[in-house]
Amino acid sequence: MRVESFQQGATLLDAGKAIDAVEPLRKAYIFSDRMYGQQAEETIVKKALWDRAIHEAALAKLRFRVGDALRVKDGPHAGVSGSVERLLLRHVHAYLITPANGGEQIQASDAQVERDVAGEACTS
Repeated sequence: MRVESFQQGATLLDAGKAIDAVEPLRKAYIFSDRMYGQQAEETIVKKALWDRAIHEAALAKLRFRVGDALRVKDGPHAGVSGSVERLLLRHVHAYLITPANGGEQIQASDAQVERDVAGEACTS
Protein backbone atom coordinates (compact mmCIF):
# COMPACT_ATOMS: atom_id res chain seq x y z
CA MET A 1 0.00 0.00 0.00
CA ARG A 2 2.90 2.37 0.82
CA VAL A 3 4.57 1.86 -2.57
CA GLU A 4 1.30 1.95 -4.54
CA SER A 5 0.14 5.14 -2.81
CA PHE A 6 3.48 6.82 -3.46
CA GLN A 7 3.49 5.85 -7.14
CA GLN A 8 -0.10 6.98 -7.60
CA GLY A 9 0.55 10.31 -5.88
CA ALA A 10 3.78 10.98 -7.77
CA THR A 11 2.05 10.19 -11.08
CA LEU A 12 -0.83 12.54 -10.26
CA LEU A 13 1.54 15.30 -9.18
CA ASP A 14 3.61 14.96 -12.35
CA ALA A 15 0.38 15.14 -14.37
CA GLY A 16 -0.47 18.49 -12.76
CA LYS A 17 -3.18 17.05 -10.51
CA ALA A 18 -1.77 18.24 -7.19
CA ILE A 19 -5.12 18.32 -5.42
CA ASP A 20 -5.69 14.62 -6.23
CA ALA A 21 -2.09 13.74 -5.32
CA VAL A 22 -2.23 15.00 -1.74
CA GLU A 23 -4.06 12.06 -0.16
CA PRO A 24 -2.07 9.19 -1.71
CA LEU A 25 1.19 10.99 -0.88
CA ARG A 26 0.00 11.53 2.69
CA LYS A 27 -0.69 7.80 3.00
CA ALA A 28 2.75 6.92 1.64
CA TYR A 29 4.39 9.34 4.06
CA ILE A 30 2.46 8.02 7.08
CA PHE A 31 3.28 4.40 6.24
CA SER A 32 6.95 5.27 5.77
CA ASP A 33 7.05 7.25 9.00
CA ARG A 34 5.50 4.41 11.01
CA MET A 35 7.65 1.72 9.38
CA TYR A 36 11.04 3.45 9.24
CA GLY A 37 10.81 6.52 11.49
CA GLN A 38 10.90 10.25 10.83
CA GLN A 39 14.65 10.45 10.22
CA ALA A 40 14.76 7.70 7.57
CA GLU A 41 15.71 8.88 4.08
CA GLU A 42 12.61 7.26 2.58
CA THR A 43 10.36 9.12 5.02
CA ILE A 44 12.09 12.43 4.35
CA VAL A 45 11.67 12.00 0.58
CA LYS A 46 8.01 11.10 0.92
CA LYS A 47 7.32 14.02 3.24
CA ALA A 48 9.02 16.43 0.84
CA LEU A 49 6.87 15.24 -2.07
CA TRP A 50 3.71 15.41 0.06
CA ASP A 51 4.62 18.97 1.10
CA ARG A 52 5.16 19.88 -2.57
CA ALA A 53 1.72 18.47 -3.42
CA ILE A 54 0.10 20.47 -0.60
CA HIS A 55 1.89 23.61 -1.81
CA GLU A 56 0.87 23.12 -5.45
CA ALA A 57 -2.71 22.19 -4.48
CA ALA A 58 -3.03 25.38 -2.43
CA LEU A 59 -1.68 27.46 -5.32
CA ALA A 60 -4.15 25.81 -7.69
CA LYS A 61 -7.02 27.02 -5.52
CA LEU A 62 -5.88 30.66 -5.50
CA ARG A 63 -6.66 33.07 -8.34
CA PHE A 64 -3.97 35.66 -7.61
CA ARG A 65 -0.21 35.75 -7.11
CA VAL A 66 2.40 37.94 -5.40
CA GLY A 67 2.35 41.45 -6.85
CA ASP A 68 -1.25 41.36 -8.07
CA ALA A 69 -3.37 44.43 -7.29
CA LEU A 70 -6.45 43.44 -5.29
CA ARG A 71 -9.44 45.09 -3.68
CA VAL A 72 -11.05 43.51 -0.64
CA LYS A 73 -14.77 43.26 -1.38
CA ASP A 74 -15.98 41.48 1.73
CA GLY A 75 -15.11 41.05 5.40
CA PRO A 76 -13.62 43.36 8.02
CA HIS A 77 -11.25 45.01 5.52
CA ALA A 78 -13.82 45.62 2.76
CA GLY A 79 -12.86 48.51 0.50
CA VAL A 80 -9.09 48.25 1.08
CA SER A 81 -6.98 48.11 -2.09
CA GLY A 82 -3.39 47.00 -2.27
CA SER A 83 -1.00 44.44 -3.65
CA VAL A 84 -0.30 40.85 -2.64
CA GLU A 85 2.91 40.86 -0.60
CA ARG A 86 2.98 37.15 0.20
CA LEU A 87 0.90 33.99 -0.11
CA LEU A 88 0.18 32.09 3.11
CA LEU A 89 -0.65 28.77 1.52
CA ARG A 90 -1.75 26.92 4.64
CA HIS A 91 -4.12 29.66 5.80
CA VAL A 92 -7.76 30.31 4.91
CA HIS A 93 -6.85 33.99 4.55
CA ALA A 94 -4.02 33.21 2.15
CA TYR A 95 -3.32 36.69 0.80
CA LEU A 96 -1.09 39.02 2.80
CA ILE A 97 -1.91 42.41 1.30
CA THR A 98 0.00 45.66 1.64
CA PRO A 99 -2.59 48.44 1.38
CA ALA A 100 -2.01 51.10 -1.28
CA ASN A 101 -2.49 53.81 1.36
CA GLY A 102 0.51 52.49 3.32
CA GLY A 103 -1.47 51.13 6.24
CA GLU A 104 -0.81 47.94 8.17
CA GLN A 105 -0.77 44.69 6.18
CA ILE A 106 -3.98 42.68 6.16
CA GLN A 107 -4.97 39.12 5.33
CA ALA A 108 -7.89 38.11 3.13
CA SER A 109 -9.23 34.91 1.64
CA ASP A 110 -9.68 34.24 -2.06
CA ALA A 111 -13.45 34.66 -1.69
CA GLN A 112 -12.99 38.11 -0.11
CA VAL A 113 -10.95 39.71 -2.91
CA GLU A 114 -11.19 40.72 -6.53
CA ARG A 115 -8.71 42.11 -9.01
CA ASP A 116 -8.29 45.87 -8.54
CA VAL A 117 -8.38 47.19 -12.10
CA ALA A 118 -7.85 50.77 -10.87
CA GLY A 119 -4.80 49.66 -8.86
CA GLU A 120 -3.30 47.90 -11.90
CA ALA A 121 -3.72 51.03 -14.02
CA CYS A 122 -1.78 53.03 -11.42
CA THR A 123 1.13 50.59 -11.34
CA SER A 124 1.38 50.11 -15.13
